[in-house]
Parts: sequence; structure tokens; C-alpha cells
Amino acid sequence: MNVLLAEDNQINQRLAAAVLQRRGHRVVVVDNGRKAVEAVGREPFDAVLMDIQMPEMDGLEATAEIRRRERLAGTARRLPIIAVTAHAMPDDRRLCLDAGMDAYVPKPINVSQLLASIAEAVALCGRWCGEIDAAASPPDRRPPAAFGEVTALEGTAGDRDLLCEVLALVVDSWPADRKHLEAACREARLDVLARAAHNYQGAMGNIAAREALQQAMSLESAALENDPGAAAEALNGLCRAMDMLIPDLQRYIRPPLDDGA
Repeated sequence: MNVLLAEDNQINQRLAAAVLQRRGHRVVVVDNGRKAVEAVGREPFDAVLMDIQMPEMDGLEATAEIRRRERLAGTARRLPIIAVTAHAMPDDRRLCLDAGMDAYVPKPINVSQLLASIAEAVALCGRWCGEIDAAASPPDRRPPAAFGEVTALEGTAGDRDLLCEVLALVVDSWPADRKHLEAACREARLDVLARAAHNYQGAMGNIAAREALQQAMSLESAALENDPGAAAEALNGLCRAMDMLIPDLQRYIRPPLDDGA
């Protein structure tokens, strides 16, 4: 299949694209809804994975515009669009479907659910999609304290190499991300802070880093409530959680040669 992935979070981009590419699908990645609409206008896709919260044009707006263009063109073919969102309430699911989406995948992404939802959407749109195969291999390492290996491996269908790539992205991006967060907090740019914290929730949820996830949620909440003091406190909590998490991720990516055996 030719799949369009509209997602602005780098880690989520890497995870979803790798899962699909390793199953023989071609993936085109864009980072906002406006680019998704433009991409659909340029070339045919078999399915679209559409994040809901994106800059410039969100996933609901992009989907509505794609459906509007389909109606204007009078095409009989309906492009399968699958919502991918951190929101998991029944009302949120209904909002996505009412906007013209065909299926719904909550974050953090689970490979089995992702592939099943794509197949469901393609089937609903009158097309066939094969391969819904995501049996996870049992883990053979003890999970580090700061993230959940078992849950994280489920998200990559048991693929440890892919999990290590995702973890390396977290490790490598944290220094720059931290500076970005601290600058936004220092300058009281709470809208920027809320957006960045929301993205971090998705990343931490994918690897089951519970403490960092909780701190990112607190940071987003404080920023949305326009409370600079609470935001600064939550950011300090996130930095402490990441300071604990990063060494565990590094050890998982590059385990010691001598494990005591």
C-alpha cells in the first residue's frame, strides 16, 4: 500500500513508518494537516494515518477538506482515513468519525491495533488490505526501572531493533528538547510549552515511561491553565524524571558486555 502519515511527533513518525515499511508498504510522512491535504492532491494513497493535533491545520480540519474535495471531484472512491490521537474518550472517537474519518487508533500506538484499524478502514472504503500480523515475541531482558520494556515491545510487535531506534531518538533529542522547554517556560510562552508537553506525552507513552509521562501531563495541564509557576514546577519534575530515564535507556540500547553471567 501507499500510506500517507500525517504526524508532527518525530518518535511517532519513526515508529509508525517503520512498522508499515517493514511490512512492504510505502510511507510518505508530513508534519501538519495542510501538507496532508496537499499530498493527497498530488498523488493517490491507499490510506491516511491522520494525527488530530498538528500545527497549521489539525487532523479534523484536514480530513474535512479532503472529504470536501472528494465531493467536488465527484469521485466514487473514498480515501480511508484513520485518526491517530492521544485522546481516548468516547466523545473524541465520535468527533473523529463525524469529521469523516473511518477508524480510530489511540496513542500510544499498538502495532496490532494500528494494522487492524488500517484494514478496517480500507475494508469500509471498499478496498482490501492484507497482513494483520503482529504477534510479539516474549522479552528476554529484565525491564529497566524507568520505562516498561514489555509494554514498549508490544508497541513494536516485539522488534527490539526498532525499539532501540525509538529509544535512541528519545536520548538524542532530549538535550535540545530540554533547552526548548526551558526557554518557553522562562519566556512564559505557555502555548508553546503546552504543545511540547503534549508531544512528550506521546513519546513517553510509547515507551511506558510512567513518571516522565505523568510529569509531561502535569506540564501540559499547567500551561493550558496559564499558570507559569505550576508550569515551572512541572517542568522541573519532567527534567528530574528524564534525568533518571535517559541512563536506563542508554543501558538498554548498549547493554554492558559483562552481565555477570
